[in-house]
Amino acid sequence: MEELKLDKKDYKILAELDLDFRQPFSKIAKKVGLSKNSVALRFEKLKELMSHNIAGINYLNLNYRMVKIFYSLLNYNEEIETRIINETKKNKNILWAARLFGNYDLEICMIVHSLDELISQISKFEGKFLEIIDHKDMLITEKEFFHKYSFLHENKQSTQELTKTCSISGLSKTEKKILLILRPSPRATILKISRKTRLTPKTVSDNIKNLKKKGVITGFYLSLNLGKFDYEVYKLLIQIQNTKELEKFEKYLHSIENIKHLSKTIGLWDYEIDLYAKNLNEIHCQIIGLKNNFPKILKRMAIITHGKRLITNKEGFLRD
Repeated sequence: MEELKLDKKDYKILAELDLDFRQPFSKIAKKVGLSKNSVALRFEKLKELMSHNIAGINYLNLNYRMVKIFYSLLNYNEEIETRIINETKKNKNILWAARLFGNYDLEICMIVHSLDELISQISKFEGKFLEIIDHKDMLITEKEFFHKYSFLHENKQSTQELTKTCSISGLSKTEKKILLILRPSPRATILKISRKTRLTPKTVSDNIKNLKKKGVITGFYLSLNLGKFDYEVYKLLIQIQNTKELEKFEKYLHSIENIKHLSKTIGLWDYEIDLYAKNLNEIHCQIIGLKNNFPKILKRMAIITHGKRLITNKEGFLRD
């Protein structure tokens, strides 16, 4: 396939989509100095660079807690990978699963309402793979922070923190119908959602506004295939040995230019950071910077290389 060449206008369009993936082409056109039709045509070309764009949902407001399980496996081959994909697809609590290289071979991300539900879901999955599981580490997400793609923007963008703002007992059937379409297709029009759900356009529009107001929908997000931009994706796991200067330490983490996602976690590791870089040497330089600036805080670190996303099932928990 011919390599996609981008100009300044393309990057400006991507930057606008990174700020709000759902904003109309007419609005983007005014900001980047193009016609609406030109933006629409370029968008079709730019879709080659995108992966799983989503409508963000605040699972905390729905009384879920995110848990990530990192597995080290005794063996990993194509047959095992197929089994993992088939099993994880069955579990509506699992948001995604990914192949890793480094300290771990597999990462599973799930959301659960309770400890009992967590035990049940993990036992169900592990029962199928007991013969190959060497060990696992479980991280419960305490706080989450999301960053924009810095290489698309001239100025540093504000960080979005995912926090619990209210407690919602559940979603109505109408809300679930809408989110099942909007979640994986954040640019889906009101009319398209209306046709697919057989709800009136006003009902769809009113429900989306209400979901945003309640803090269920947190925004509409661009997700890039960073390999298309010659970036590798890495995960940095950090364990700390004291909490002195912790505020300064977290502020430093947020200042890292190539950071995409940061979690404060409970478990073996205290922080989980998703980064992108041109090569591993860039990550090594950042680790040296961390060690030099915070020698009394850092206890140990692990670098994980992302292999590939095995499944993406971000709307599974919305299905009855």
